[in-house]
Amino acid sequence: MSYAGFEEQNKEQERLEMLHKESMDNAVAMLMGSKDGRYFINYLLEITGVLKAVYSSPEVISFNEGRRSIGCELIQLLDNQDKNNLAKLFKREEK
Repeated sequence: MSYAGFEEQNKEQERLEMLHKESMDNAVAMLMGSKDGRYFINYLLEITGVLKAVYSSPEVISFNEGRRSIGCELIQLLDNQDKNNLAKLFKREEK
């Protein structure tokens, strides 16, 4: 493949990455824009165990770390979309 071919392939990859980021940002904004969406995100963070420390056997710790990594990715998505998302998420909702 020629240099021009690599350059074209690189541009296409960058375009696809930008579209993916835009779609993810829009999805996070939609979820954060509603009480139910924030509830759902809180639920995901809770079941991944990302916000708590658990001590157990090495096998259980390895399993839990896999779950926690998903929670870390979610926190990163929230933060990338809006630096205030985490504060909004943990603010007590009015009933």
